[in-house]
Amino acid sequence: MTMGSRMKVAIAGGGTGGHLFPGMGVAKEFHKEFDSCEILFVVGRRGRGADILRSNGYEPAVLDIEGLKGRGAKKAIAVLGLLPRSVLQ
Repeated sequence: MTMGSRMKVAIAGGGTGGHLFPGMGVAKEFHKEFDSCEILFVVGRRGRGADILRSNGYEPAVLDIEGLKGRGAKKAIAVLGLLPRSVLQ
């Protein structure tokens, strides 16, 4: 990093703490290591991800997207339809 620059890190997680709590641990280490570090958490609208992050002091970016795994073909097609909007968000 050059002097005066600000490190920016994006961490994506799912709707549960399974991805978010390790992500918050990584964020904490970035803050320890770099004085000028901006962390952005990105989560989907479903689940409790945004609530978990807010209760831990983070304001997440919430996208209109859902997971595909185990959802069936019809739901997978519907979720794929959300991708263009979530990219714009």
